[in-house]
Amino acid sequence: MTCGVQGRLLDDLTLGSAFSYEHTRLHYDLHATGRSHNFLGGLYALYRPACYYLLGEFAFGYSDEKIKRHVNVGPDLSYTTHSKPKVIESSLYIETGKDYNIFCTCFQPFVGLEFAYHYLHHFREHGGYPINLSVCAHTQDNIDGLLGLHITPETCWNILMSMDIAWQYRFTKFKNKIRERFIAFGDSFPIYGSYWARNSIDAAFYLSVPFYECWDLLQKQMESGGNA
Repeated sequence: MTCGVQGRLLDDLTLGSAFSYEHTRLHYDLHATGRSHNFLGGLYALYRPACYYLLGEFAFGYSDEKIKRHVNVGPDLSYTTHSKPKVIESSLYIETGKDYNIFCTCFQPFVGLEFAYHYLHHFREHGGYPINLSVCAHTQDNIDGLLGLHITPETCWNILMSMDIAWQYRFTKFKNKIRERFIAFGDSFPIYGSYWARNSIDAAFYLSVPFYECWDLLQKQMESGGNA
């Protein structure tokens, strides 16, 4: 569920905000299930005085999850653990670009910079002694730069299309690692998540069609990102 509001201030400045809630059911391959409540809010501003623009966005997210994990040690020995991990995320994105109209198409080369923060609260499992896990708090800071191009052809038959393509460079390494340990015994050990290279290419295609008075149907046709 997503809702938002947007308004124009003077002739050159547009302000807006949005809020989103998502309820998710998860099924993991390793005999685990989960339910999460995800909240995301954002503020944005667009300054566009002429054939150039400056865009700023700030987003804040909170996720509350309940995970149930089944562990089978032997045919007659099984455990079920419960945990409630919580995640806080925020990001600030700044972008500037300039318009070039060529052959009834608007080309907008742009430069963007994103600052992102991710925090996983410390949490402990219960109900599965002696194999309950304790997971340490984890903080991840990322700074990414983007150099890309927005392409928007002239509207035909009330159909609006646009395409984005950008090179993304990560100034900080995206190497996810958390530490955990069994509460009843043993030393702590690391768990490694996905590793991303510093360079990637991102692309997206959008299609918007008006279907009733002031209502539009927006569809994101394609989005891809790969490591270079």
